[in-house]
Amino acid sequence: DQYLKILAPLQEMGISQIYFTGGEPLVRMQVLEPVISALGPSSKSWLSTSGFRLTREKAARLKQSGLTGVFISLDHYDPEKHNAFRHYDKAFEWALNGARNALDAGLVVAFSICLSDELCSESELIKYMDLARDTGVHFVQFFEPKAVGHYRGQNVALNARAIDQAEAFFLKMNFNREHLDYPIISYHGYYQRRIGCFGGGKRGVYIDADGNLNACPFCHKSYGNLLEDDPV
Repeated sequence: DQYLKILAPLQEMGISQIYFTGGEPLVRMQVLEPVISALGPSSKSWLSTSGFRLTREKAARLKQSGLTGVFISLDHYDPEKHNAFRHYDKAFEWALNGARNALDAGLVVAFSICLSDELCSESELIKYMDLARDTGVHFVQFFEPKAVGHYRGQNVALNARAIDQAEAFFLKMNFNREHLDYPIISYHGYYQRRIGCFGGGKRGVYIDADGNLNACPFCHKSYGNLLEDDPV
């Protein structure tokens, strides 16, 4: 009921894309299914997940509920490095199996990667894209680390060389005909450096677990609460 109270006025405003994130939203299947179903066709719904227990049966149920697609966090092409980052020895297995199950269910599937200085070279990034292509995902999201969450208080921003390498790779993969068999790369940072923020309450908003309305997932400043305040 709380989800629907939050989402109903946003749909009335014309919000077209709704992303469910977490934590791990798949542990709340009993909430996800009825909420996604209630959204109807006016808004496309997406799920950001680690792939944790995204079984064939769950993927089919989510598709039946009306889910458009899933963003599966895969932080490295090397299973051991991804598992170490996630502190779970089956994280890589869950991610790939979840992607395959979602694809089999007819969902749009993307891999999301948080870039690092270490990964930002053509020789490293192409290995990641090879894996994405071979898995069959439709596109890949490049994110840049921010000093929030587990990174709070740490200097995790990409250095200038890493940004140059990532941008050059992005342009080459997306706009060179030699790479038409690879998934499209969506790289928000590239465009945000040129045209401004993609969130900020203009192109997107973030609603936290308490119903607070924030400019984006990284700028935690509440502009009201959709469970308590008049959303107008």
